[in-house]
Amino acid sequence: MLGQMLKSPARWLLLLALVPAAYAARPKTATGKGAAPTAGPKAEVVGFWRFEHDVKAEARFSAFGPGKRADDVYFFNDDVPGPFIYDPLQRLSYPNSASLSFQSDEKHSDVMEIAVSNAKTNLAGQSVTLELFCKPNGEWNGPLAIKSRLNDAAAEWGLESRYFEQQNQTYLHGFFTPPGEGTVHFRGGQYGSSVQVRNESSDWRHMAFVYDAEAKTATCYVDYYQVKTMPVPGELKWDMGAIFLGGGPGRATFGGKIDEVRLTKGALRPSQFLRARKEPVAGASFESMETLLPRDCGYVDLKECFGAMGDGKTDDTPAFREAFRVLSNQATADHHTLYVPPGTYLLTDVLQSGRSLTVIGGGADKTVIKLRDKCAGFARPADPHGMWVVDSSTAPELAAGAGGMNDAGIEITHLTIDTGKGNPGAKGLVIQSGLLQRLEDLTIRSDDAAGLTGLELAPKTGGAGLIRNVRIKGFDSGIESSGAEATMTLEQVALEGQRIAGIKNMEGILAIRALTSMNKVPALISLGAGSMVALLDSSLKGGMKDAVAIQSEGALCVLRLETAGYKSAIRKRELVDDKTKEWKETTIAGPKVDEYVGDHVVSGHGESTTALKLPIENTPEVPWGDIHKDWVSVLKFADKKLDEDWAPAIQAAIDSEAKTVYFPPGIYTVNTAVHLRGQVDRLFGLHSRMAHSGNLTSDDAAVIFDQPGAKRAVVIEGLDIDGLRHDSAATLVLKSACPGHYDNGKGCGKLFLEDVEGADFQFSQPQSVWARQWNGEKHGIFSHGASIWCLGLSAGGESGVLLAEAGASTEIFGAYVRPVGNMAESRPLFGNTNSRLSVNYVTSAGDAPHDLQVIDTQGEEAKRVTSSSLKWIGGRGRMDLYRSNAFAPTAAK
Repeated sequence: MLGQMLKSPARWLLLLALVPAAYAARPKTATGKGAAPTAGPKAEVVGFWRFEHDVKAEARFSAFGPGKRADDVYFFNDDVPGPFIYDPLQRLSYPNSASLSFQSDEKHSDVMEIAVSNAKTNLAGQSVTLELFCKPNGEWNGPLAIKSRLNDAAAEWGLESRYFEQQNQTYLHGFFTPPGEGTVHFRGGQYGSSVQVRNESSDWRHMAFVYDAEAKTATCYVDYYQVKTMPVPGELKWDMGAIFLGGGPGRATFGGKIDEVRLTKGALRPSQFLRARKEPVAGASFESMETLLPRDCGYVDLKECFGAMGDGKTDDTPAFREAFRVLSNQATADHHTLYVPPGTYLLTDVLQSGRSLTVIGGGADKTVIKLRDKCAGFARPADPHGMWVVDSSTAPELAAGAGGMNDAGIEITHLTIDTGKGNPGAKGLVIQSGLLQRLEDLTIRSDDAAGLTGLELAPKTGGAGLIRNVRIKGFDSGIESSGAEATMTLEQVALEGQRIAGIKNMEGILAIRALTSMNKVPALISLGAGSMVALLDSSLKGGMKDAVAIQSEGALCVLRLETAGYKSAIRKRELVDDKTKEWKETTIAGPKVDEYVGDHVVSGHGESTTALKLPIENTPEVPWGDIHKDWVSVLKFADKKLDEDWAPAIQAAIDSEAKTVYFPPGIYTVNTAVHLRGQVDRLFGLHSRMAHSGNLTSDDAAVIFDQPGAKRAVVIEGLDIDGLRHDSAATLVLKSACPGHYDNGKGCGKLFLEDVEGADFQFSQPQSVWARQWNGEKHGIFSHGASIWCLGLSAGGESGVLLAEAGASTEIFGAYVRPVGNMAESRPLFGNTNSRLSVNYVTSAGDAPHDLQVIDTQGEEAKRVTSSSLKWIGGRGRMDLYRSNAFAPTAAK
């Protein structure tokens, strides 16, 4: 029926005539657990100016007069936000052919005034939403749309653009003036963010001002993204003051075009705003359910904010591209989180995202991003394309002080990437950025097993990432790694149905544990003598009788391997002479291999040539809980702040008996330490930070974990902290976080690290530590009697990598070491005193090598291991295993 209406202007008139009935008959949105919040009992449109060669409000809205200009001259333009406008309140589309031009200057005012009948609007004490599309000619400083007032007994509010001299930037945002008070201008975003107006850019923008009378808040949205929400003192009272477009009373500032101005009684959400589209749609909803995170924790919703459909039929490529354009690769390092709600999102072309972005789905079994079957551009293996490419090389240079590497990081979690059928030239996910931090709970699949690669790890500038709980089905290769200057940590990765190799590694550094492979072809092929692979606790089955489970040309360390079906477990080629390129081949039959350590083992004290084999524990799984009942925002306790000190508010949130306390994006400054205790299971942030004030030194802890219960486990996730002290006997888990400075107290509990970076770790007391992907590139690790097991380490700093003493035990698999030029020549990369050490690592290629690799001390005897002890492949040094059993003389064995 909709298609027939589109063909006939007369039928369009009939469609528009049905609009009032559609509004009146619209059912209330269901509420309850998991449902998107409603905007009140119902939303009622009270004013609508479409500017279809006319400045009058729609005929049904008698509360407003027609728009008027001083010269009564109106210029209409065929430049529109889209040929169709979709109204989610009606769930119908209508054609759009004209917009209204504004050409204001100092001598001429195009501001348009719309008279208001206060009684007829019936908006006294009500929530209200004003929205419009605008296309500025360039930067301007002043109002765009105002609901004015006759005197200061009423309120004035609207949308505007303001120039900020300090940043030399112009931003879109909202403002309001409560009765009898000053004007509040609320700007969100930072330098170079999406709310900025630039002279060189002239895109159509959507803006909305939403007043929620019940919550007593005002919110500004730019392009469906929540810029900022501000509390409103009292009530935004209405009077007969006119509505002005293009400026304010007696002042015109805006030059450009305005279209589709709508005033609605009710506090609308972005899912209910008007949408410009190239094609008409009907019956679509942009509401999405909260499945993993509370709506107010700070994410941006792909459906609500960018108009994705997620119905498996509509092309959602434009929605993803706009989201990635707005949220990633900006000049600022402000981190954004994009939530992709449950649904199937169809793609017809390549997606490219960049830095400073986390993408979270509703679950790998719920959120599917799928390439259209037989999609143009993906038909030829000789001309391959990634379905989703992550590349930050095209991003502008970060502004001075714009943020750290953690803010610039990239994470993708809880979704499925499906390359469909008939796309043999497709690659699933291609990582070309060196800022990857985490891939978790992903399924990457090809519906017909065709395609080149499921996951390609090809960072252009090094990097270090954690890849955990990932399933890959089909493709020539499940994973291809070619980042010679990067280390990737893989745990609980499942591979099935590959045609060439489960994993193909070309000169990369891989630390792998709990790999399962069900393949006829080799599970792992590692090419290049400079490569390094550590493989622990893995099962490789399904092999053909003439195939080998593992083929390796580089460093290889294998512990506790099971194979089945293969001719042999390992075929190892050793480069004997880098100049003559002489190779030696060794075969390990299997099917089980308890331990295999590669070509180049260096022994310290104790002359051991085997790995230390510390006991391994999995990271505890702390229950996520009910996000509606068990989670509480720290902002709920903002009234507890003392001036700018968030410590009392955070402490009140922790002591509120909530299971999870979450921190929307931002910096929370504390003057005193916060105690992590009580019933809380998790502190959660979306790249948020608890920062020191001037009252705390760099060595003071911003958070003290002193939970008295020894049997509990508490998680800190996505939250950076300027100082953390572990005094509790309970277990602490740090995920995607930086604790700044970490130290521990006597009798402290276990510590688990996942994707942790940039911190100064001081284990001053014995402690059991398990780490997965540890980035210690600023500070070394100090261990006084601690037991540390680490899978994947990227390190480099003037402090060295490790200083262990007093009976410590340290085991590190798959380390990548970047020596720093200003590191003292007398300082080793690894210092080991009266302790046990087991480590395999490679050095960065091309850098001048730091000569002193290890000082291994037992009692008074110190062994010095220099760079000449490394196996050199081109400019890269390789230590397949360094092993020491150094004990104090009284305990020497």
